[in-house]
Amino acid sequence: MTQSLLSDIDVLLIDDDEDILESYRHLLNLAGMVARVTDSPEKALSLLTPEYEGAVVLDIYMPAMNGMEVLARIQQIDPRIPVIMITGHGDIPLAVEAVKKGAYDFIEKPINPPLFLELVAKAHKERKSLLSLRKTMITTTQERLVGDSAQITAIRQQVQQIADIDKDLMIEGEMGQGDIYSLSYYMN
Repeated sequence: MTQSLLSDIDVLLIDDDEDILESYRHLLNLAGMVARVTDSPEKALSLLTPEYEGAVVLDIYMPAMNGMEVLARIQQIDPRIPVIMITGHGDIPLAVEAVKKGAYDFIEKPINPPLFLELVAKAHKERKSLLSLRKTMITTTQERLVGDSAQITAIRQQVQQIADIDKDLMIEGEMGQGDIYSLSYYMN
């Protein structure tokens, strides 16, 4: 990946160890990525929105709030924000639990710098793709569902909720009544 493409990558690092934060920031900056660091989970959570385009790198063991709690709070903001969990303790059951609860990936300290950078870049690319798809879906829904009635507004809201579901979906109804939903589904 070229330096100019990497400069678009925003990474939020959360760890209670200042030395670790500084070394990760340095590594990411050398790769051309933008790294924001904090030792405060609360501060990190205040920086995240459903529109956040970056990835989060999160330590599991922190005194104020453990990484699993922070992951759960990030999931409430947007379950599709990629969260890469890091720990200095090789704990396979914890890694499995983290991934089941929505973590993008789980790596052990000390990190392998090239693999770490590749993982962050991949997570960021998938996040940007998802946000682009969401934006397209909202724009398309607004363009194709003309009107301001309560029913059309309700349909728009339902389509937006469905757009974030990463599962197969079957829509049933009378013939000729599901065209709008089907169109929106296939565009997703």
